[in-house]
Amino acid sequence: MVKWIISLLAMSGAAQSNTMSIHRSDIDYYQGQIVIDYRLTLSANPQKVKNMLSDYQNFHQISRLISESRVSHEDSDKTMLHQKLKPCLFGICYSLSKEQQLFTNENGSISAVFVPKQKYFDSGYEQWNVISNELGTTIEYSANVTPSFSVPPFIGTWLIRKFVNDEINAIAKQILEKCA
Repeated sequence: MVKWIISLLAMSGAAQSNTMSIHRSDIDYYQGQIVIDYRLTLSANPQKVKNMLSDYQNFHQISRLISESRVSHEDSDKTMLHQKLKPCLFGICYSLSKEQQLFTNENGSISAVFVPKQKYFDSGYEQWNVISNELGTTIEYSANVTPSFSVPPFIGTWLIRKFVNDEINAIAKQILEKCA
């Protein structure tokens, strides 16, 4: 009996060592803006997660949306990141790009402000907070993006929600796989 209990505890610990829990998943398209508020917890090392999210040159390795990611300018007061995006919906793929100015705040959060010189986004702001906790790491991601392209009502909002949800889950799984 004792062996069975120990085996059961060991198996439950192994199952929990690679877990992901989504606490908040708010994605909306409102008045021409894509608004995202996401919070999830991973059983992953917080420092490894921070390192991965701040490895801008290799961000394309954890996101299937990003085909290229490179730091285009870096000095003591600013970092500029250029990314080429390849979103695909129902087998139809598009090529987009974005330029962002990155900031790392004192609390370790990463903020990105879109540079509107690209033709695909009028404006945008993203922020990642990586928080250590007893379960591993909680990632809070928020974004407010104004695309320069139009999104059809109803079906467009549903597509954005599905696409962003799928992408964030895929990124979380990559982080979990590489940082557990």
